[in-house]
Amino acid sequence: MRLKNPIICALDLDDPRKALDLAESLSDCVGGFKIGPRLFFKTDVGKFAKLAPLFLDFKFYDIPSTVVASVKACYDLGATIVTVHASCGLSLLKELKKLELELSNNRDFHIACVSVLTSIQDEFPPNWKSFDIKEHVQILTDLVFESGLNTIVCSSLEARAVRAKYKNANIITPGIGFKKYSDQSRVATPRVAIDNGSDALVMGRAILESDDPKKTVLEILSTIS
Repeated sequence: MRLKNPIICALDLDDPRKALDLAESLSDCVGGFKIGPRLFFKTDVGKFAKLAPLFLDFKFYDIPSTVVASVKACYDLGATIVTVHASCGLSLLKELKKLELELSNNRDFHIACVSVLTSIQDEFPPNWKSFDIKEHVQILTDLVFESGLNTIVCSSLEARAVRAKYKNANIITPGIGFKKYSDQSRVATPRVAIDNGSDALVMGRAILESDDPKKTVLEILSTIS
C-alpha cells in the first residue's frame, strides 16, 4: 500500500462537519482516513478522498454479485481500501482479486479481507469451531492468499504469525491505541503493532478524544519512526 505513513485515522464521528474539519487539519500528517457506516450515510466521502487515501470499512459479507458491485461502488467514490469478510469464501475472493487487478490499473486500490473482529476475545459465535483465535485468523489468511489477494485485517496479536508466513502481506491492524480509549478486546500500542509486522494502524478514539489531535498524531509517529 502506498500510504504516506502507517496511521489511518478512524473518523468514527456523527457530525460530518466536525469530521471534515478534523480531516482537513490532519491530512498532512496521517496516512489515510477510515470511514464506516456511522459517518458514511451523513456525508460526501469524496471530500475526504481528496485529502488522503480513503478507507471505506463496510466489511461486506453477501452473495458474490452483491459484494463485487459494492466494492466497485466504493472505488467509484474514491476509496483506496475497501473491506470484505475473508469468510465470504474462496470463489468470491478469487472474483475480488480479478476486480482488484482491474481497478488498480487506474490507481492504487486494495481489497482488505477482515479475519476476526478485534472485539472478539472469549465469546465465539456458537457455530465456530473451538480452536483459538490465532488459528481462525491463520485459516482465513491462508484462504485470502490462495485467492491471490494479499491485504488482511487482523489484530496485532496475530500480525506476527501472518507476517512470518506471508512476507508480501499488507497487514492492517485495528484495535490500536490505548485500552482506556478502546471498546475492543485485542488492543496494542502503535509500537507493538509495528514490531509485530503491521503495515497500517487504524486509530480512532486516541486521536478523536485528544485535546490536540494533530499533536497526538505527531507524537505517535515519533514512537514508530
